[in-house]
Amino acid sequence: MINDNAIEVEKLLDETHAFADGYLKPVGLELDAFSDPEEMINAQTPLRALFQEAFLRGYHKVLLPREVGGKGLSGVERQALLEELGRGSAGLAMSLFLAGLPFKELAVSGQQDSICELAGQFAADRDGSMIGCWAVTEPHHGSDAIFIGSADSRQPGFVSQETTGRATDGGYILNGEKGPWVSNGPLATHALVSFNVEGSEGGREIAVVPLGSPGVDRGRPVPKLGQRDLAQSALSFHDVSIERRFSITGTEGYERALERIQSEIFCALAAVASGLARSALEETVSHVHSRRQGGARLSEHQAVRQQIFELFTRVEAARAMSRRAVEQAPQAQLTRSVAAKVFCTETAFSVVNDGMRLFGGVADNQLIAKLFRDARVMWAEHGSNDTLRLAGAARIL
Repeated sequence: MINDNAIEVEKLLDETHAFADGYLKPVGLELDAFSDPEEMINAQTPLRALFQEAFLRGYHKVLLPREVGGKGLSGVERQALLEELGRGSAGLAMSLFLAGLPFKELAVSGQQDSICELAGQFAADRDGSMIGCWAVTEPHHGSDAIFIGSADSRQPGFVSQETTGRATDGGYILNGEKGPWVSNGPLATHALVSFNVEGSEGGREIAVVPLGSPGVDRGRPVPKLGQRDLAQSALSFHDVSIERRFSITGTEGYERALERIQSEIFCALAAVASGLARSALEETVSHVHSRRQGGARLSEHQAVRQQIFELFTRVEAARAMSRRAVEQAPQAQLTRSVAAKVFCTETAFSVVNDGMRLFGGVADNQLIAKLFRDARVMWAEHGSNDTLRLAGAARIL
């Protein structure tokens, strides 16, 4: 029997592969060359045009369930699609993924009126006018957010965030600062924000905040070593009023909601890193076929052939690890998703690092140089790998 859904997904992956080559790679390289990150977010830049094209093609709906107009992909299918996007540009792939995160969380929160009002509107967006972000890190708190729910987080004096929300009859009054690493911060219209509830015994919340609300300020986009095409900035909140119906924690509570979000982000990073590794391998293979040294093409030397095969093996291992993290259940278990993020991001860097050796270090204005810098920052993206190892070990032991 022919599986129509499988055919549809295969077609989507083929289209995404072409989109990565035709749009993400060239636009990513163009954005990477901007000297001022603030110029990159202006209305007339390639970044805005890319968002419009990506939304027109429906890539913003990767996370959404079918009930609200999303693609309704399985976990493995989503990983495969994100891998293809990551093959084009890691920064732009994560930007598109995070653009839909707040709306997806509303869609699974059980807040029916919010689903109709925001998640449905986002699914219907065709020009990139609605963009989401995940605002969790703060000036004095970063990777420690991963320890929420662990024994460490229940110790006296443990603080993972300082942003607060004062409960009112209809919602919360928000105060505090997130940043400066809020991905999509300079572009976003809505933020998924975590905060402490004032006057509660360790109570925490996560809610969707419209960033056009009075009292919301954005910092300048930050200059970065890599993933320059992923715009990031601080967000600050000064007596910002938010409605309770935009809370996404519901009956499951803060810890479970945070674990679900973190699992999704780590799995996305694993998939995107696997795509980056594939791109690095493709660039390296192309180079060794064209470069002549020692009287022959590099690809004809046995030592080079061994190196290429080793890189291929690492790439395939990363792809398998990425998909393993989600194949057992719709929501990945946090420990496995942490392992996938750590393994795949470090594997991606090892592939591009060893591939660059075959370029002889001469990589100015080439894609391989961008891949090298992009892969390096993924070690710290949404949680530094050394801290994630400790968090993962705490859950295993």
